[in-house]
Amino acid sequence: MRTHLAALALASCVVATPAAAQKADSTTHIAIRAGRLIDGRGGPPISNAVILIDGDRITAVGPGLTIPANARVIDLSRSTVLPGFIDCHTHVTAPPMDYYEEIFRRSPIDEAVTAHVYAKRTLDAGFTTIRDVGSAEFIDVALRNAINRGDIPGPRIQAATLAIGSTGGRAVCGVFIPTTPATRVG
Repeated sequence: MRTHLAALALASCVVATPAAAQKADSTTHIAIRAGRLIDGRGGPPISNAVILIDGDRITAVGPGLTIPANARVIDLSRSTVLPGFIDCHTHVTAPPMDYYEEIFRRSPIDEAVTAHVYAKRTLDAGFTTIRDVGSAEFIDVALRNAINRGDIPGPRIQAATLAIGSTGGRAVCGVFIPTTPATRVG
């Protein structure tokens, strides 16, 4: 099981992170040899698969593919590789902790200082895309931007920004405001 998780995390970091994509040269060729590949389409696992990557894009997947001579080969032939996971409800900027400790003793600055740790843990667990459903002071936006610039490793983040709640009520998670280049926050 540990080998499977390592393969998942490695494939996720190599292929799907914005940080890796930002730093990848468009002429970079990578070939991943997978003992078994679960492609996410519902079919049986593919044995002895090869995943070919050019820059930040997967260009071919299947058994018996020819590996280009200039490709860097990652041998996961004793592991199972699968697509990165997506988590649609996260609070990646804050650790799970005592509610009263969080609201009375932690500030948004505390969250900002540690947010990169939770982003890296999320990526290492195989989640290559997340939707963060609310954080204080636009910390999720700053974290997303740092990941997109390649400053720190982490998953792709769809940031909902601030949670919405009624006066005196509890905030509602997951209010997602799509950010286009014209309306992007931060």
